[in-house]
Amino acid sequence: MDACSSLPSPWPDVRLWQVDLERDARPEGLCLLSASEHARAQRFVFEPDRQRYLRAHAALHMLLDAALPDQHRQDTEFDLGPWGKPRLRHARRLHFNLSHSGARALVAISTDAEVGVDVEVLRTVPEMAELAQMVFSSSEHAQWASTPSALRELAFLRCWTRKEAVVKALGNGLLVDLPTIDVGTGCDNRRVLVETAAGEQAALDLRSLALPSGAVGALARRAAVEPIGQEQREKFDA
Repeated sequence: MDACSSLPSPWPDVRLWQVDLERDARPEGLCLLSASEHARAQRFVFEPDRQRYLRAHAALHMLLDAALPDQHRQDTEFDLGPWGKPRLRHARRLHFNLSHSGARALVAISTDAEVGVDVEVLRTVPEMAELAQMVFSSSEHAQWASTPSALRELAFLRCWTRKEAVVKALGNGLLVDLPTIDVGTGCDNRRVLVETAAGEQAALDLRSLALPSGAVGALARRAAVEPIGQEQREKFDA
């Protein structure tokens, strides 16, 4: 797994890697991919996109295989959770997430809790103002709008990765109203509280990641889930 390099993790049960998608995937990693993953790769129009997808998923499978107990080695078959998030069919105790942007990918694996990770290569974002209006909370939008114009794309992508990491850790992104998730445009550590469709309070610990220049990233780890009391619900509705 020469293309993979370990990154510092804020939590002992979570491991984190960066993957260089310019480097060829190892054959043993490609052999672990499912038929559906190979089929999806073939649907990419451009060859560089196809190769990056294959390299990212081959690295994910190899990292998961290395984390599996002996009786499940070479068995990294996925199925889908209730809301469509991939999970290991035969090793439910391992939680994982993958994100890739450009030639970079991030992989997070946890032995204890659901995780979400997101990476974005720094770049010009078309229709940035419209997107910020659609997905940012009022507080996030005010922070972003007050950012000096030269740093506004960085602030946007930082907030975007933080929000994506939280949503991916929840695993039910289509049911989440993004403006209700306040993650900020900075790099502060925080616990984010989200009301789920089941009427529960999901607590997630969120960290921005220190990545090599040219990209921003974030990692979220799901904490305890508790029923929402009337006082807490009033805070959400305020």
